[in-house]
Amino acid sequence: MFRSSAKLLLAALLCVGCATASAADLYVICNARVPLSAADVRDLFLGEKQFAGALKLVPVDNSAAQIAFLERVLKMNAAKYSTTWTRSPSATA
Repeated sequence: MFRSSAKLLLAALLCVGCATASAADLYVICNARVPLSAADVRDLFLGEKQFAGALKLVPVDNSAAQIAFLERVLKMNAAKYSTTWTRSPSATA
């Protein structure tokens, strides 16, 4: 059951539907049994959080909303985000 929930979480985490990156709102969608705060989402995408209880979390990239997500949620541009992952010890693990 957790595997299917994890797959659903992975598939839907950054699903913004057909909205473009210029949309006013961004939504993070996950299973209701996985409590994620805004700080948890930020930590997940920066590689600092990998689990919610026993459930492994993996961020999903939605290129249509990536620029807006990086700017509004992570407070960084694509270059800084890329540099963060290049330097991150968890990125090489």
